[in-house]
Amino acid sequence: MRTLSGPKNACSRHECGTALKETATEGEQYGFNLGRHPLELSTNVAVMFYGFLPECRTAHLDRSLKASLLISLTAVNLALGALVSYLKLPIYLDTVGLLLATITLGFGWGLACAVLTVGVGFFVINPYLPAYVLTGVAICATTELLFRLKMFDTLLRSVISGLAIAIVSATVSAPVTTYLFGGITLSGADAVTAYFLATGKTLLNSALLAGLSSEPVDKVLVAIVVYFTLLRIPLRTAARFGLRLPSRPS
Repeated sequence: MRTLSGPKNACSRHECGTALKETATEGEQYGFNLGRHPLELSTNVAVMFYGFLPECRTAHLDRSLKASLLISLTAVNLALGALVSYLKLPIYLDTVGLLLATITLGFGWGLACAVLTVGVGFFVINPYLPAYVLTGVAICATTELLFRLKMFDTLLRSVISGLAIAIVSATVSAPVTTYLFGGITLSGADAVTAYFLATGKTLLNSALLAGLSSEPVDKVLVAIVVYFTLLRIPLRTAARFGLRLPSRPS
């Protein structure tokens, strides 16, 4: 059976199409009926021989797969965020997909996940959510840094990473909560803010203390979920689709 020469992911669409047709012709000699319609041919050959033709995994296909994963992780953020918002809990849980996107796909994809989450979250979670887009950017940057420092390699390090992300998130969010919304964000954390206001703290300090009280619980939970999720991804799958993973414990 013929295969393409050259570096991985380097073949053009025309070359991949030629290789698929040649594969179909040779396959029929061994009794495989792969079809003659271009769509049928491409689908059948891709399913049967994708693992044996790595050169046909073009950059376009890689981007499509990563885009699909990005959409799925954004949906995870929105589903968890909407549930927590409905229950009025003083946590968020809407950054699970954000951390997973940043770690597995890279910083740029994490940013895209943050923007999609706050954009769609305007309709399904909280109309105030888009104002916290900078918080999402800060979480992405912190997660990328921690990943490069191998801070998601073990459960203990992941917990510490969650605490670090919590501090960053609370610090960046407090001025937005204070100066744009007057301490009211229609979330469960409003009750915590009101408590600190009742003790005589300023609005900014109350918003910051409320964040520092709820964010550690939220982000540690998120970090633990992310850690065990990453452990469940097979190394072969990660290598096949170009996903980044932390080092596995020995």
